[in-house]
Amino acid sequence: MKASELSSITLKISKILKVYGETEIEDVLDDILQLVENNRKENNKNIITKEELPFETQMIIENLKNMRISEIEMYLSNQPKKILLEIADQLYISTNSRQTIKNLIYSISKYFERNKIDHMIRVDRHE
Repeated sequence: MKASELSSITLKISKILKVYGETEIEDVLDDILQLVENNRKENNKNIITKEELPFETQMIIENLKNMRISEIEMYLSNQPKKILLEIADQLYISTNSRQTIKNLIYSISKYFERNKIDHMIRVDRHE
């Protein structure tokens, strides 16, 4: 460790200790531990497990079928990349994990757009 790194770390420790003032160090450490544990619990709540993905993505796909393209793009822009990759996988859209969210949204929305156009052509032929 370099001296500048140690200096930076001690400055951070100093700022933390100033916040606690005259509090006992053991109480400070207990408080920091509790904050870290609560933060970790909150982060774990937001993690989507593999078992939840197929059911959730099937519901999303069903909803997307009834939306306009602009609505699809807006809806998908609020989804995490993991969900977008799973939706693309279930729709048999070829992707890779390095694709940007924007590209995934474009691919998925184009899939639904093509399906709607195909449906309109089929309906017109039968009339």
